[in-house]
Amino acid sequence: MLIFLNQSTTQQLIREKFINIKIAVIGDLMLDRYIWGSVSRISPEAPVPVVRVNKKTVSLGGAGNVACNLATLGCQVHLLGIVGADIEAEILTREMLNLNIITDGIVTDPNRPTTVKTRIISHSQQMLRLDDENTGVIDSDMEQNLLERSINKLDDVNLVILSDYGKGVLTDHFLKVFLPTARQKGVRVLVDPKRTDYTAYTGAAAITPNRPESELAIKHSLISDEDFEFAAQEFQQKYALEAVLITRSERGMTLFWNGKSYHFQTQAREVFDVSGAGDSVIAILGAGLSAGLSWTEAVELANLGAGIAVQKVGTAPVHAEELLQVIEQEGISASNGKILQLSDLMRQIAAWRVQGKKIIFTNGCFDILHIG
Repeated sequence: MLIFLNQSTTQQLIREKFINIKIAVIGDLMLDRYIWGSVSRISPEAPVPVVRVNKKTVSLGGAGNVACNLATLGCQVHLLGIVGADIEAEILTREMLNLNIITDGIVTDPNRPTTVKTRIISHSQQMLRLDDENTGVIDSDMEQNLLERSINKLDDVNLVILSDYGKGVLTDHFLKVFLPTARQKGVRVLVDPKRTDYTAYTGAAAITPNRPESELAIKHSLISDEDFEFAAQEFQQKYALEAVLITRSERGMTLFWNGKSYHFQTQAREVFDVSGAGDSVIAILGAGLSAGLSWTEAVELANLGAGIAVQKVGTAPVHAEELLQVIEQEGISASNGKILQLSDLMRQIAAWRVQGKKIIFTNGCFDILHIG
């Protein structure tokens, strides 16, 4: 049920305003490789499953996945980060260009490999992940190059998202210079944090940690709603943030903004894969804020998007049409209950299909329920 969002206004916003929004995504770029297969036996060489490979795919990962989500929502996206001088960087660039992502902020470091995550998936379950990466801090020349390009982008965008996966790109010096500059220019910066100490993010508009990240930062477990409220408020006050959004997996999200806490229940009915869900959340949050939504409205929209993202296998973006269908479903469910006009029923069915639900039609339902 939609609480803060107005259904018709939000649908118009997604259709008409997202295409005029310009957002820069800065952070750790990765190539996500997927090996899809099936398992029917155990290897005679060792007690491990044998995967018969059916197909191989690639997609943008890390900061690239945030940019991918924004692009599929219809936003104009500038992507900035570090890649190696290798074939993986060429594949990343090709994927970016296919999505019309602006790549003039990409810096090539010949002494550093492009980060690659390879996932082996069978029957919709991730079996193994291989990480090929260098997580050391980038050298000072690369840092200065990226910093200059990032500051130059502030004059061209409505909002910036920093996607920090702890791979050495968003250094202390970068954040110390970039965040005050963005604030001085009046550009909001949202941060998806991976550090255990959030001091370096001081002065950003918001951070969006998940539960484990929040627990590491605050140094104790978070269980009740009150625990999350306390943590979010402490982060907001300690690091001079406009808002804090803590994602809580199956427990939804907690927003602290304007001196108040707001809890959002999870929208997912079935969870297949949570990888990349945080990228979808911060992308939709940034797009919503840039389009004029309040924090509560933008978080509600991001929460709907998270419900879509976790029902997909692998790192996959949330498309604008998927959001529109879920919003329409929520509006229909809230206003019409169980009895629908045929046109409303068809839209409801379309939204269910987007969510991967099975739809069963039957006549004579009382016969099915009868004790006989």
